[in-house]
Amino acid sequence: MSGTDNNRILLDAIIEQRKSEQASAYDDSKYFELFTAENILKQEALTYDELESGLVGAGGDGGLDAIYFLIDGRLVREDTDPSEFKKKPSFEIFFIQAKTSSAFGESAIDKFISVTENLFDLTKSLSDMERLYNDDIITSFESFRNLYISLAGKHPNVRVTYFYATKGSTNNIHPNAQTRVDEIGAALIRHFPEAIFEFQFAGAAELLALARKRPPDTLSLPVTEILAAATGGYVALTRLSDYNTFLRNDEGKPYGHIFDENVRAYQGSVEVNKGIKETLENPDGEDFWWLNNGITILAQQASQAGKSINISDPQIINGLQTSTEILAFFDCYPEASDDRHVMVKIVQSTSTATRDHVIKATNSQTGVQPASLRATDPIQRNIEEALVKSGLFYDRQKNFYRNDGKPLSRIIGIAEMAQTVMAVLLQRPNDARARPSSLIKDDIIYNQIFSDSFPINIYVIAGEMKKAVDLNLRNVLDLNSADRNNLLYHVLTRLAVKLTGSQKPTVQDIASLNLGHITPESVFDAYFDVLPIYRALGGDGKVAKGGDFAAQVKGLDLA
Repeated sequence: MSGTDNNRILLDAIIEQRKSEQASAYDDSKYFELFTAENILKQEALTYDELESGLVGAGGDGGLDAIYFLIDGRLVREDTDPSEFKKKPSFEIFFIQAKTSSAFGESAIDKFISVTENLFDLTKSLSDMERLYNDDIITSFESFRNLYISLAGKHPNVRVTYFYATKGSTNNIHPNAQTRVDEIGAALIRHFPEAIFEFQFAGAAELLALARKRPPDTLSLPVTEILAAATGGYVALTRLSDYNTFLRNDEGKPYGHIFDENVRAYQGSVEVNKGIKETLENPDGEDFWWLNNGITILAQQASQAGKSINISDPQIINGLQTSTEILAFFDCYPEASDDRHVMVKIVQSTSTATRDHVIKATNSQTGVQPASLRATDPIQRNIEEALVKSGLFYDRQKNFYRNDGKPLSRIIGIAEMAQTVMAVLLQRPNDARARPSSLIKDDIIYNQIFSDSFPINIYVIAGEMKKAVDLNLRNVLDLNSADRNNLLYHVLTRLAVKLTGSQKPTVQDIASLNLGHITPESVFDAYFDVLPIYRALGGDGKVAKGGDFAAQVKGLDLA
């Protein structure tokens, strides 16, 4: 048996195991798309909800199976606000074709070329392309175009990476397919001359290597001076060059996962960051740590080994601005051997409550928006504890349960819960659909959704309703991902009405529901009430985000 055959057998075994553990409701081809995207974007540390949002494979997908737009490492959603990006932004775009076939064909390259020519040409109207591409594709590119044009004055960088993945071998790619790759790059450069173009073929061997690759649990930080606390933890000085290395993987890319619990987004060229940059670029001045507050790293465990500290599960909870500027400095001056220092505080704790307290305390300075601290709110911990008892896993700490191997069908994030409660309790499915990531930024809306006065069981019921609707809509064979996403929250709104027997369900109505009443029959009953309205209004994303659809759903009789 050849090495190629072995790789395919091993890859299939891993995929089958993970599918059964994480996403048994997916069909094989759809799970292969998710698996491929998850492993290609492993460094970006996206949640399952974020990964799913990029899966666009359906009728009218232009041959694409997944699209992801990131700005400065943050996934772009429909409600991403361009004002959040202050510095020269970096756009990173990933196009993925993931086919379960055992060969690489020219037709896939043709589709990449066609998509690039159509969607990157800003002179072409997206509305004119609705007959070619589905709602997911159009919405994704609409978000990209709007953000790119809004940020054009900041002269953004653009990197576009194309992945073509199959279960075959990259040793057997036809020369014609290899040659046609250059045509993709030429098409991109015609429309975005300054863009960086990358293309990768990924076969069974490459996917197997990606699947086996894990972010290290323990990273070692070289230090020059160290003070150890009796209660656990350290204060140390580390050279800027050593800290830069600590932040990067073997390929030189910054680790995404070690910033998961940092509540601040990078603030761009604000005055503080300009000062950090100027200090870094003046090596003849005072030592860097004299002029900087330093870094705080939260660790499950930390231990000294000579002139290094081994840090288990490091999370940089304060110092994102400093870290980002240090990374940018060494990107510009990769050969720099900088003996200046940055101060690092390492806090060791396995207690969730203590970790939350440290995160909030170290990020409560002026300029941090309250919405950034939501995950540390006591009510969020209470929801997590309540859901676990029901077999649901509340991803309050980003990717905690995903990394723990919990099934996708039982994980729900804070933003996802906010959308669900918006639809179930507040009966505003259009807002839930239109604002996937920004609902909790508004204090008034946040407090309407997450309130200590609510019975905690409302979140258990809402979560179970969301997962039931998700699961059952996936079983509708003629429902593509775009329509499923558009219908989801309106079906939830209708389901809440029908299960409670009230046109305006109260908190108590929802909290007192019997979980046994959330059945496939009840879900499809609500779905078939909502579907004709959606189709009659035009059946697209604009309909789902508009008030007319929501009003008609809420206006339906109880029966």
